Amino acid sequence: MTDDNNEEELSTYLANEIVSLANSKLGAGLSLSSIATALRHAAANFSAFSHIQNNEDPLQQETLKQEFSDLLNYYLELHAGNNTDE
Repeated sequence: MTDDNNEEELSTYLANEIVSLANSKLGAGLSLSSIATALRHAAANFSAFSHIQNNEDPLQQETLKQEFSDLLNYYLELHAGNNTDE
């Protein structure tokens, strides 16, 4: 297994842990909107921290934006296909 595969697996594992936390907050009665806003806030905060700590090129921001957009579009399609409220 390559380092890229390990990194992707770790990323997916961590993302699933964060989604589990979000689901537990939803179960505790917090609103979907509040949870989603908090997750975007945390993602932006930690992404900026990582960007600065790694001394990344300012143009790397466009890559981060594109990655977020791609993931958002993927999950919008996934959840739209699983929507049973219709």
